[in-house]
Amino acid sequence: MLKYVDVHSHILPKLDDGPEHIETSVKMLEEEYRQNVETVILTPHFKDAEHTPVDEFVAKRNQRATELWQFAKEQGATIPTLRLGAEVLLNCDLSEIKGIEKLAIQGTRYILIEMPYTAWYDWMFDSIYALIAHCNLIPVIAHIERYPHVDKKKLNKLSAMDVYFQINAEAVLDKQMRKNVLKMIDKDAIHLMGSDCHNQSERSPNLAEAYEYLDKKVSGEFAHYLNVNSHLLLDNEYIEKYASNYYQTEPQKGLFKRIFR
Repeated sequence: MLKYVDVHSHILPKLDDGPEHIETSVKMLEEEYRQNVETVILTPHFKDAEHTPVDEFVAKRNQRATELWQFAKEQGATIPTLRLGAEVLLNCDLSEIKGIEKLAIQGTRYILIEMPYTAWYDWMFDSIYALIAHCNLIPVIAHIERYPHVDKKKLNKLSAMDVYFQINAEAVLDKQMRKNVLKMIDKDAIHLMGSDCHNQSERSPNLAEAYEYLDKKVSGEFAHYLNVNSHLLLDNEYIEKYASNYYQTEPQKGLFKRIFR
């Protein structure tokens, strides 16, 4: 049976716009486990180092994670393995923030970056490049399908750097959003998938459902590619950037271009 990694989640209680109550957090983790998610990366929002220094944020995040794990144990809940990280809002001096490397996904150089929901300016690309060049980090752009100003030129500019793109499971399951996702798959512009879950209702854990949809309705090879990449990330290994290169046997070459054109 396939095991999944949820690379983007907001499950920690009382920390950002995720659940308010620890009981809800445990139920979300139990649901992740029922969906064969073996590891959940906890990525609460980090938005402003001036108001919340990195060390203060990390201390609070770690405390919440410890409380959650202990409460789940006391309740006899079966939950996935937990890894710590953050969803870091991009700003112009992100690479200069003291301790920025502490926001990378635990045990890795990968750092989940949320782009501003405005037009994308040159300083944004410079800031991302600085994370790579000066901080030795590997940026993963969160929910790449959600930014209104993204286009092929901007995707290519980021892809030319050591940058990867993550989509939300919702984008695969939603009929309207799926159209854009299919186009992005054809451009080799999707490398990872996460649930970005926040609660048990409208933003609940849904990773397995999205993987199953991709496997049955789109491409089992591509679903496998995303899953393999998530495990490579956990192991701090380099992710395969181009899905069309992932399968090298003759019958599979050009698979993605054939499906989406």
